Amino acid sequence: MNLWKAWIAALFLLTSACVPGIVEPPTPFSAFETQNPPTREQPTVASTAVAEESASPPEPSATERVALPARPVLEPRLEAGQPVVIKQIRMDSATDGWAIGEHPDPQLALPIHVLTTADGGETWREVTPPEDPALLFEVGGFYSAGPRAWVIYLGTDRVWRTTDGGATWIASEAGYPMGQYSTLEFTGPEQGWMLQEVESGMGSQLVALFRTTDGGDTWQEIIDPYDSEDLQSCRKTGISFFGMETGWTTYNCDGTYLEAFLDVSRDAGESWDEGRLPLPEGAAGSTDQGWCYSGSPRPSSERSGTLIVTCVVADGSTVAETTYLYRTQDAGASWEMLDYPGGELQFFAEGTMLALGTDQYRSTDGGANWTKIKSVTWDGDYSFVNSTTGWAVARNEDEIALVRTTDGAATWEIIEPRIASN
Repeated sequence: MNLWKAWIAALFLLTSACVPGIVEPPTPFSAFETQNPPTREQPTVASTAVAEESASPPEPSATERVALPARPVLEPRLEAGQPVVIKQIRMDSATDGWAIGEHPDPQLALPIHVLTTADGGETWREVTPPEDPALLFEVGGFYSAGPRAWVIYLGTDRVWRTTDGGATWIASEAGYPMGQYSTLEFTGPEQGWMLQEVESGMGSQLVALFRTTDGGDTWQEIIDPYDSEDLQSCRKTGISFFGMETGWTTYNCDGTYLEAFLDVSRDAGESWDEGRLPLPEGAAGSTDQGWCYSGSPRPSSERSGTLIVTCVVADGSTVAETTYLYRTQDAGASWEMLDYPGGELQFFAEGTMLALGTDQYRSTDGGANWTKIKSVTWDGDYSFVNSTTGWAVARNEDEIALVRTTDGAATWEIIEPRIASN
């Protein structure tokens, strides 16, 4: 424990000196010959593995309420005052938020728990849905907004929802039996989507997309992995929606194509237009040597938004990556390509952005210029409520800690989360 405390103290007692931001984007493909970019129907590299044909699964059950037994007692329980390990966190304000947590002793193989906090993450209340205890070991999808939350566990097709901070839960059926990882997102209390992985293989990922317009009481399958061509090529790196109609999906084709892709929906996800993103300046050549992929889609209106494009250069055993911030104001007709320092993107009002990796940066002009804040020795999963206040689940190899900043990542403090007293 002393070694752990020494390590964690070293993480956060770093100076917050600022250095000049990045000025000019590098051109990692400048030595390559120019060629016309392919489309996803005409890959430049033949697939090295062919996905096995799969029989269509049974049709999903009707999306209606499921009567389940009363909430089970989880043994051993999380007792008041005991430490808890936070694995995922979503904060809604400086005080209130949600998390997925577990008992601090991993050798016990205990169930994971859904938790809420009202004091900024210092103490947590356990509000786990009444799911079968045998399935409470890994969350497949999780989303929260104020007193509302939605949870789906691996090994089940039930989406649990609460509207009262976890005091009561109702389940609805959606998806395929033994559902795989799911991405849940809501743009309002009633409008939401769930992207569910059905199968995956070399360079491909079959997914189903579901939509709810009643807060998760019922779910409609709008993209079928076996009947639709939309969203079925390559591995999805993100999906995000704005308002009632606009959706963006990004991809990593693992070097099968030179350029990166963005698919756009304008009808709430029922159909998708395939889009090929322009290459950064100087990025041209063969996918044997380099390629690009997209991620972190963030539509901010029907016509504007940002995403991240990463370009890879492979030279023997050496792989180098350069990351760019793409911005559009005209629904993707044109893109502004800016150098990006890497890490998870957080953006706020009036053009303030944070780029949070082991090197952490701030931009106050929408990503045109970046100033380094500091370096840390951990990777994090972040939740910010404004440009100054945020939390991170910090990981360094096998170590994990919950940390918080109130000065825009200039300093991070350790939180030692515990179960709240009744």
